[in-house]
Amino acid sequence: MNPKLHEHQKALLELLKRKRGDLSDMSLRDIGEEIGVSNRAQVVAHHLEQLENKGYIRRTQSGERKFEVL
Repeated sequence: MNPKLHEHQKALLELLKRKRGDLSDMSLRDIGEEIGVSNRAQVVAHHLEQLENKGYIRRTQSGERKFEVL
């Protein structure tokens, strides 16, 4: 069973799927606006970390904001 996701984590995961894991063209602030977080880069970084900890994504070696959706 997959761990439960917060609403913003679900939105972030969908964004990652649409962008094929490549968020390198977006700042954390832009990502926050896209998923409905009030321009708070720390919140976006936290949700990315939580998605990684829960096993939904994995950071790739090829870039700072590039992920593999598992």
